[in-house]
Amino acid sequence: MKFLYKVFNLIIQSEIEILHLPKFNQACGLNITPDIEVSLGQVPEIESPNGNENWNATNYFFAKDGTSLTLQFLDVGRFLIQDGRKVTIMPLGEPSVGTLSTFLMGSVMGGLLHQRGYFLLHGNAIVHNDQAYIFAGESGAGKSTLAAAFSKAGAQVLSDDVSAIIFDKAGRPWVLPAYPAMKLWQDAADYFDIETKDCHSVVARENKYHIPYEDIFCQEPKLLAGLYILEKKSENFSVVNLNTIQKVENLILHTYTKRYLDVMGFADRHLKNCLALAGACPIFKVNYPHHRHCKEALMKLVCPGLEIGLKTEEKEEKEACHE
Repeated sequence: MKFLYKVFNLIIQSEIEILHLPKFNQACGLNITPDIEVSLGQVPEIESPNGNENWNATNYFFAKDGTSLTLQFLDVGRFLIQDGRKVTIMPLGEPSVGTLSTFLMGSVMGGLLHQRGYFLLHGNAIVHNDQAYIFAGESGAGKSTLAAAFSKAGAQVLSDDVSAIIFDKAGRPWVLPAYPAMKLWQDAADYFDIETKDCHSVVARENKYHIPYEDIFCQEPKLLAGLYILEKKSENFSVVNLNTIQKVENLILHTYTKRYLDVMGFADRHLKNCLALAGACPIFKVNYPHHRHCKEALMKLVCPGLEIGLKTEEKEEKEACHE
């Protein structure tokens, strides 16, 4: 049995089930040529390249050129990604379906989308007034919590954790729909009254869960209207409009699976895309304290029309974000 899914506007045909992806509804009698094929098979082990004494034989990534990338994760599997169209999985040990799904839709998909020429950011994307806004940042910056807050206020969500961008012939950036699930810590889920009892946990994160959100998932690409870089390194809330050099620096810093670009020979192409995106979209650096009510200030700034409510116990504290 083979499974059909749609993610990042691509049709995936897979020999294994991939959790959290929307099934692709194939019309009766209609022949579909998948964009990506995922199968089980043998993937050759990579020996230390060029006699590198620091080679880690348990977890690695390696590419001879831009058409082939091999990833290995201990106790998970070895993955061969070819031409942005084919993924071969060789499980190592007995990983669960959830574990394989997490790695497939994370590091493996990152490598595959780079091969296809997509621009990837470590961030989520929401939709307001039919346009996309991306919130990028390092792990722990509060990206998923912010996406949950936007969704509770009535916004749609395009992606969580990884945002994929393509450019049209006019050079305009479009954000592609990912899949309808976000990763939330238990305390954030509790804050937004989201039930996690039947949700799969994120690999190696006992209190973090994949939360499905089919009802607020946007399934169409949207033009990117603004990009916000989240920084939790300030006592006060502030938003800074970046210049071109700062934009490029931050785009490079927050590129998803950036480490694959050099080994596949895509560094020059990526720099050109960074410059294109810097010229096509306003980019801001957002400094804010570690308080959820500060997210309301950012939400109001980005989407003034949304009706955003705070919990009663936080209303008296929100002014701290504006001092």
